[in-house]
Amino acid sequence: MAMCSSQADLVAIHSGGGGYTGYMTSAGVTVIADGTTEADERIQLSMTNDTAMGVMRYADAGYEDALDEAKKQNIQRFAL
Repeated sequence: MAMCSSQADLVAIHSGGGGYTGYMTSAGVTVIADGTTEADERIQLSMTNDTAMGVMRYADAGYEDALDEAKKQNIQRFAL
């Protein structure tokens, strides 16, 4: 849902697939890069927030490298 608030053009949430049918939920995202100022903002928000979410997940799990990176990049964390 973070990608929705990051102004992505399309966010699809789906379950199943591979050998984990019914046990996995994942999301796909589409951001249209059409050269406009608005598209530039959507790309910046989506890509920055997607990467930050990965750092937050590892930080939440207690990985020191992720905790250090979150602090270094001033990533505002919340409990997941």
